[in-house]
Amino acid sequence: MSWSEQVRLYYDITFSMLTSIVWMIVTALIFSKDMKFSIFILIMVSILTSKYLLKKGNKVEICIAVSLIPAIVYEIFSQEILIAFLDIIFIALISAILLRETNENINYDRYKNILIKGISFIFIASIICSIFKSHYAEVVFRGTIIYLILVVITMRETMGYCYNIKSSKANKVINISLISLALLTTQEFIYDIFLKITKTLYEGFEFITGLIIDIIIKIIENPMTWIINALKKLFAERHGSFEDMFGNLDVGSKSSKQIKEVNIEMVKASPVFIFIMNTIVTIILILIVISIIKRIVKGTNINRDNGYTEIVEDIDQLDPGYKKVINKIKKIFRKKGTPREEVLYKYSEFVEVANKKEVFKTYMTPKQLGNVVKIKVDNCEEVDEVTNMYNEAKFSTHVINKSYEQKVEKYVDNIKKNIK
Repeated sequence: MSWSEQVRLYYDITFSMLTSIVWMIVTALIFSKDMKFSIFILIMVSILTSKYLLKKGNKVEICIAVSLIPAIVYEIFSQEILIAFLDIIFIALISAILLRETNENINYDRYKNILIKGISFIFIASIICSIFKSHYAEVVFRGTIIYLILVVITMRETMGYCYNIKSSKANKVINISLISLALLTTQEFIYDIFLKITKTLYEGFEFITGLIIDIIIKIIENPMTWIINALKKLFAERHGSFEDMFGNLDVGSKSSKQIKEVNIEMVKASPVFIFIMNTIVTIILILIVISIIKRIVKGTNINRDNGYTEIVEDIDQLDPGYKKVINKIKKIFRKKGTPREEVLYKYSEFVEVANKKEVFKTYMTPKQLGNVVKIKVDNCEEVDEVTNMYNEAKFSTHVINKSYEQKVEKYVDNIKKNIK
């Protein structure tokens, strides 16, 4: 499968999910039809079959007609005649629209406009559905989450294609995994399994947090009891306001005036204390997980923002550690070189600024860096010219004069301002 075909497939899946959700809501409201993602599966079978047949040289009409056979068989045996007829017409219409897209150029802005508008359609349809068919809210919510995941992946890959930045193998694996998981959850039995796994993980997480809290309390039990009782004496004149601060401590049948000392068990029974401890431990665990993921990602040299690779000439890598300090000292006492050397020097300044703002990554090439800067930074139209000038100064034998140097300096300074 070619690169363009992969991007089109992402778009086909996302557009099919969008239209399927809207169609499910419409038919549920009008005909009280059960909301199932079978219509999405039928659309995907139809479009994949029709595109395969079209690739083999068959006419469009024949491709669509043959691709509808599975849908016709399924609909006739599972739906009422009127609903089956409408579903088949809908599937044929979506297949025809996506087949026509095969002849169109991949356009990021057009795809983005269609898919973002789709979010508005789903939102409006969801509100109407929640009013009249509230028992379908869970299905609509699930479909919306799946659609948003597909939109992010499709837009990311489309942008990469339009800017000629190819995804790395690791990124492709992540995309395929996410899409597969999202599409599998459209099936009820897979979704039930997913819920059970999620519930098990949540219970395991609760157990771990509870265990950590118990260990922490065991460690700080004595000093905490002393502090609490000291504060209680301090607040003694406030008539029980100290206990209120801890969310009504569990003191049994005794009033706040009868309690001479507060022990750790009373504090542990406080809802406020439990909430605070759970929040702190949860945040710590999340930070630990994020830190581990960052280390893994950094170790495998996968870019968390882009994950793109391209085979072109490499940019010289930036020196780590103490060499950066030495380079800064060298810049202060640096002697100005020839126009060619100055062009290369100005470009290195551009790379340095991009690196500080985490735009530049160690594996990037000049062309790739330029494409990513155009994506992430506004008003950087000169970046292509700077890249071309750098390549010419570094790899060609052309004469590089003073005006050439001044132009690069002007462009680089402008880019640096926008990046900062």
